[in-house]
Amino acid sequence: MIFEKKKENLIEYTMATMQEFDLAIRNIEKKDYKRHSENCSNQSRKVSESLCKCIILQSNLSDNEKNSLNQNDLNNLIQQVTKNKQPFIPDSYQRQRICNRLNMLRTTGNDGSHEGEYKITLDDLNEIKSSLLYLLKWYFNEYSESEIPNELSYLFKTENSFEFTMLNNILSSKFSKSENLYEEKKYKLKYELWKVHLMLDMYILFLDKDITIIKTVNDFFEKLTFSIDFLTIITPHSINEKRIENIKKIFNDYQGINSDKIKNINVVSLSDFIWDNFSLNNKDIKEVYEEKYFMDQHLFELDKDYEVIKNELSIKYLLENSIEKEFAKPITLILGQGGVGKSTLTETLVNKINKKYDSKRAILIKAEILKNSLKNSIDNISLTIDSIFDLYNLLNFRR
Repeated sequence: MIFEKKKENLIEYTMATMQEFDLAIRNIEKKDYKRHSENCSNQSRKVSESLCKCIILQSNLSDNEKNSLNQNDLNNLIQQVTKNKQPFIPDSYQRQRICNRLNMLRTTGNDGSHEGEYKITLDDLNEIKSSLLYLLKWYFNEYSESEIPNELSYLFKTENSFEFTMLNNILSSKFSKSENLYEEKKYKLKYELWKVHLMLDMYILFLDKDITIIKTVNDFFEKLTFSIDFLTIITPHSINEKRIENIKKIFNDYQGINSDKIKNINVVSLSDFIWDNFSLNNKDIKEVYEEKYFMDQHLFELDKDYEVIKNELSIKYLLENSIEKEFAKPITLILGQGGVGKSTLTETLVNKINKKYDSKRAILIKAEILKNSLKNSIDNISLTIDSIFDLYNLLNFRR
């Protein structure tokens, strides 16, 4: 009973937060902005508190322990829910991400967290919304293994994610005849099977994210009533060789049961599928212009006493830290005054990457290209490139 009440509070506070968010956005140039933005921040902290309490109430702790923990303020609730010892959230990486999002909601707009009077900015509001959506999706879909409540489902319809219709757009841009044979869109069970009509028909199975692979494969084979010579399985995210082999093994295990309905299987990410099939001459990319007499420069890392503790060439540093590391940062900013060599450095880096790696390709997109592409077309194309599909869409638009 207590848990259900906290869950109701979670939904109620989320709806109140988003209502104030919308009002703040609509009144951004008016005096009411301050009131609505502060209300949005205050409601989001209530969402955080309810979420922490729901996590605690779903745990295996005794009722007395649960009641004791739920008396804490938000700061202590976050510390308890994201603790490393006897954790509520087993995965350490996920635990840290949840902690960061919760603390962001706790501190934004909180007078006690800032010196002087703090005005909540538009960026703050977008961070609040982004964090809320992330936490809610994680809590309901992963932690609770349940559907998003109907009252909140509208929030995720505009979420920036891959839609099946995009696959249709991609296929139709190259293949004149393709058809969706069947699809499934249930909780943890989302996929589509496509047939591309060629001299040798091509079958494509797209697996959506947030699925249970065993459940999905089982459902797929139950619906499959014909044999396939070659099946391409597309995943929405990049995957390593171990994961590819695991997916193949799961399919092959079911094939033993289903009389070899599929003879050959290839597993590829959506990014690689687009790159391999829709990029003209992608295997022989022309080098971008590179300064013939480029001289690399040394980067110096200093300690707190301004003593040099690291000294290496910039190209070597960028390759190692932005490309080769397993968890390399997705964005590297290169700042400097005009004429110091930023463009020359990036041109050289692009060519180095394309010469050195077989499994990676770098594309140089200059600012003037984007400006010319987007000029007079703001309503027709996204201004944000979050995936290779967005990049493909932009370049396809330019043609």
